[in-house]
Amino acid sequence: MSEKYNILIEYILYLRDRNPDKDWGHIWWWTTIYSYCRWNKNEERLIEEWKKLLKDKTEDIFIKMIQEWYDWKFERKYLKKYEEKFSDNYLYNFIYWISFDKATDKIYYFRFSEKLDLIWLKYLLKSYKQNSNYLFTNIALWSYYQHNQKFDLAYKFYLNDLKLDKDNPWVLAKLAILYSSMWYWEKWLLKAEETMRKVITLLPDIPWANAWYWETLNMIWKYVEALKYFEKYEKLTQWKHRTFEPFMRKTESYIWLWDFKEARFELDKESKYYFWEWYRFVYNDLDKKLEKLWY
Repeated sequence: MSEKYNILIEYILYLRDRNPDKDWGHIWWWTTIYSYCRWNKNEERLIEEWKKLLKDKTEDIFIKMIQEWYDWKFERKYLKKYEEKFSDNYLYNFIYWISFDKATDKIYYFRFSEKLDLIWLKYLLKSYKQNSNYLFTNIALWSYYQHNQKFDLAYKFYLNDLKLDKDNPWVLAKLAILYSSMWYWEKWLLKAEETMRKVITLLPDIPWANAWYWETLNMIWKYVEALKYFEKYEKLTQWKHRTFEPFMRKTESYIWLWDFKEARFELDKESKYYFWEWYRFVYNDLDKKLEKLWY
């Protein structure tokens, strides 16, 4: 297959995934498994080039298929009619996996791993069998297996990704999440910290990387050091990022440092931050801890 097909699909993943220029947020565990991996703001010229390819008239049947599929919000039926022609192609099977039976306004985003019907997994595995060196098939597979608690299989596909792109900070960051998911083994928490330290080296001034690093430090009881990275996070976001999650991690650090006054002060900010309702269960847990330890 032509390299331009490969890049065109990666450009679509970039478009339909979360905006990678939005450095202030963290990368959500499952909803950003693609766009941070290849595309960045230093490649604007290439982005413009492939944007043009996506819309230009062409005689290339594969690109025509992609254009039609893209214009109709990734419905599977626009690929199905090409199955006989492209069924032996890993890119075809990859995009078939991320497609919809029927697109609606409510599901106008890619099918993510935790929502994957088992019946469609065969297309993803077929893509991998046809080309085990395609970065995004490996990314999709570790995401799927990690969400289904099959950590050994997830780890296998992480290693495949790192063979293909060994210093990819976004893959490394999510590998750290895999390690921390196995927190019942202290050695995995230490491995998570080691992995996130490498991410910080690669992305020293990216806010989400600092946020994830201090969260990892919290897990291994390095609360004072964690708070230093929170201060750096605030400076990097110019004190404007108001997602509630980071401040709950800050509260957790204060609780375990027995600074209950500061912990209560942070929890009392609940109405000032975005995504409060998403994190209510975490807030309630911290609130109970604080009441038990203090008042």
